[in-house]
Amino acid sequence: MSWLDYFFNHVVYRGLQSVRSSFNIWSDLMCGNYKDYALLPDDDPCDECVFAFWSSLGEDTVYSKEVLEDLLTIFKSYKTEDCVPFNSWN
Repeated sequence: MSWLDYFFNHVVYRGLQSVRSSFNIWSDLMCGNYKDYALLPDDDPCDECVFAFWSSLGEDTVYSKEVLEDLLTIFKSYKTEDCVPFNSWN
């Protein structure tokens, strides 16, 4: 994986996904569409939406180039080699 491929196909893509997710939560908060954010009957939907917005700002799903290359080699080895699935029930 080249650095350009890593940057455009992972860093930019993940960054745009994160911004889009945060913007969607923010727009739900500003428009009052936060009724679906409460999971339990005692939860306040507005508070849960505010919490979801602030926690979405702290998310970072961008992995380093080395981690992605290691994952790609693992996936390629699974495709090319005969892998025996682990069966923990026997």
